[in-house]
Amino acid sequence: MKHLVKSFLPLALLSTAFAVSACCGGSSTSSSSSCCSSGSSCCSSSSSCCCTPHTIFIPRSVGSNTAREMLPYEHMYSDCFNGGFGASLAYDQTFNGCRIARCLFGNSTLNFVGSQVAGRDSTKDILADYFGISQAASGSISFKPKIQNFVVDFNLYLGFDGCAKGLYFRAFAPLTWSQWKLQTDCGCCGSNSGCCSTSVTTTSTLDQTYFPAGYMNTLAAPIAQDETALTHTIKPAASIQEALGGDFTFGDMQHKWSYGRFNSDCCSRSKWAVADVDLMLGWDFWNCEDYHMGIYLKGVCPTGTKIDSCYQHDVFKPLIGNSKHWELGGGLSAHAELWNCNDDQKLTLYFEGDLTHMFQNTQVRSFDFKSAGAMSRYMLLKEYQAGTTGATGVTTGNVYNGHLFNAIDYATRCAKVSVGIKGDATLKLQYSSCGWNFGLGYNLYGSSKEKVCIGGAAANTLTGTYAFKGCSAVDALGYVTTTAATSLLATNPSAIYSQHNNTFGLSTSVSTATISNCGSCTLTSSTADNSVALSSANATTAAFIYVCPLVNSGNVGGSSAVTIIPAYESSTTTPLITGASAGVLTTPRVYAPVTLTTANLDKCSGAAASQIVNKIFGTIGYEWKACDWKPFMDIGAEVDLATSKKCCSANQWGVWLRGGLGF
Repeated sequence: MKHLVKSFLPLALLSTAFAVSACCGGSSTSSSSSCCSSGSSCCSSSSSCCCTPHTIFIPRSVGSNTAREMLPYEHMYSDCFNGGFGASLAYDQTFNGCRIARCLFGNSTLNFVGSQVAGRDSTKDILADYFGISQAASGSISFKPKIQNFVVDFNLYLGFDGCAKGLYFRAFAPLTWSQWKLQTDCGCCGSNSGCCSTSVTTTSTLDQTYFPAGYMNTLAAPIAQDETALTHTIKPAASIQEALGGDFTFGDMQHKWSYGRFNSDCCSRSKWAVADVDLMLGWDFWNCEDYHMGIYLKGVCPTGTKIDSCYQHDVFKPLIGNSKHWELGGGLSAHAELWNCNDDQKLTLYFEGDLTHMFQNTQVRSFDFKSAGAMSRYMLLKEYQAGTTGATGVTTGNVYNGHLFNAIDYATRCAKVSVGIKGDATLKLQYSSCGWNFGLGYNLYGSSKEKVCIGGAAANTLTGTYAFKGCSAVDALGYVTTTAATSLLATNPSAIYSQHNNTFGLSTSVSTATISNCGSCTLTSSTADNSVALSSANATTAAFIYVCPLVNSGNVGGSSAVTIIPAYESSTTTPLITGASAGVLTTPRVYAPVTLTTANLDKCSGAAASQIVNKIFGTIGYEWKACDWKPFMDIGAEVDLATSKKCCSANQWGVWLRGGLGF
């Protein structure tokens, strides 16, 4: 019984450490760093967890699995040099892919709804306009991510009892083939192409209403005699897959995505690599035939996947290992015979567990924007340059330079990443009889949330001055107004704002925009009857009014009342109304877009969340104890069940076949 108590002591200590690390790795109460604040949106009602989405999914490394690292030739009672070597062939795959999708995107189904679709939910629906999908379109896309791993885990154990009693060395090197699928319900076309005939589950045929002139493009003068500025419309994306692929360009958005591409044209991505090479130097300070207890120093060499610019090019690429971190820590191991019948039958309890620190390294991560929602890294940005004072009244400030960009290339940055504590502990009960053994065990894995410090720009990251576009226009059409007795006369616009304003389009920004909401800057409407003149002072003199093309996409003139959405230059100015005689602004205008900095990035969104994973496993094996080399073989099966509140932890099942020789 004394030996049994001693064997349970390390388990109690490690369990306490796990509880502390889980608490420290949970939600912070700080408003600046909270990963799961009270304002976080929960998953759908069908979900069993409340999860805060993250831009990256980092599962438990295949190299962190003490359940598969318990070998029969370890910790043998001996007075001389001893050891063993072997390998295991393992396969595992995730299940319940909706959990992974919710971690990455906030939901397993994404609804893309255009800004002009009646009844759209401005708190949940993704604004389709940002992706080049028509403002009149709606559609959805569903994902069921899946990860599969084949692992050949080589192991070595060397006991140095002849030199120092209880001293030993262990090493593990898991060679891994990993395949990641963003979805699982597509059929591949062609024997070698690897492409998908139906890449994702989608619903609704996308409306193909063009973007109106001036909404997504800075206008130019008509180039043909029968052409007007109204014909400068922009064709939208034909499908959600095309919009998410990163190659689709439209209007002033002519920059293809450098990061975050969904690449749904391929069924899967796969990779070979050695995961984490574990090196352990240990000392069993109690070591007898029926029990042992010891401690060990553990180091992990980073040999897996590096999260760099190349890795972030696509969403959900294979990640092998621990993200290239060096690790250092220590562990405890113990076993005790609980029952022995003439050495023919035994009941033995085994324990092994370790805690390590994952040291800081430099990675490339994508980030959502603060208070803009999950997937806000894909919002549309306007690029600005410094203006100059000239005859047209343009004053120094940030002016829109005619370029739109998807925010993914701004929100992807170099970052310093570390993990405070990671733990892996296994408790196994084994019955042995006549060389056969049957084991049943429990494994607990946990890690604290990543600590991320956003650094400089990554390769291909935008480095200019940018602001949210929202649903603001980038250019505007000018219509003639006359006296109070007449109406908006023009059957076609008479002026283009950018032509009369030193070639600059509208410099409006919408700082209140989110991934689901246009914001409020340009969408305050005013109803104007044709009997009322629209001039800068509401006088009876002629004037121009520049209107937002998103709503006023056709001719404004007519005999009945019309709804006018005025165009705005910035969030601090009045609607663009000017003198009719010149068709230009007659007073200086200060451009005041609310531009973005890295302080607007939510660093928590780009950091992997804390994890708690419970594993249940069983083994059946046989040892040839009468042989000099003591060969052994066993098979095992395991199931990982992530805790309900840790949606960024994977559920998975696996099997293994293992063999080796002891000496």
